[in-house]
Amino acid sequence: MAPIRILLVDDNTTILNCVENYVSRLPNVEVVGRAQSARQAIQLIPQLCPDLVLMDITMPDMNGLEATRQIKRLTVSPRVIMLSIHDQAEYRDAADAVHADAYVCKSELFPQLSLTIQKLFRTHGILSADRPRHRQHQP
Repeated sequence: MAPIRILLVDDNTTILNCVENYVSRLPNVEVVGRAQSARQAIQLIPQLCPDLVLMDITMPDMNGLEATRQIKRLTVSPRVIMLSIHDQAEYRDAADAVHADAYVCKSELFPQLSLTIQKLFRTHGILSADRPRHRQHQP
């Protein structure tokens, strides 16, 4: 079974390193790239073809919500998990509005991220071996 290909996006290098260290230890997962800005992430997606983007909400050049909105408009787009220090309902609602696939608060990152990834890629109790590399979206 091919590993779940992940692109990490956060403007904070320490957070990127921490998340990469954690995610790299998960079974059936491969970190295929890192971006320190939303614009860089959007440019990398066609090159890296990730299955999943772990996207920080708060970044200086373009916030993760706008980046997710743009990613979800691509003809071929990965799933997106929004990561944030904010645990308020308005942030979760904003993530839903841009069609993020999940939302994980950074304070719960390590207990929740693995479960969330498994939930997104699980079919009938096992990781889906025949999942599409990308999902097709209509504009």
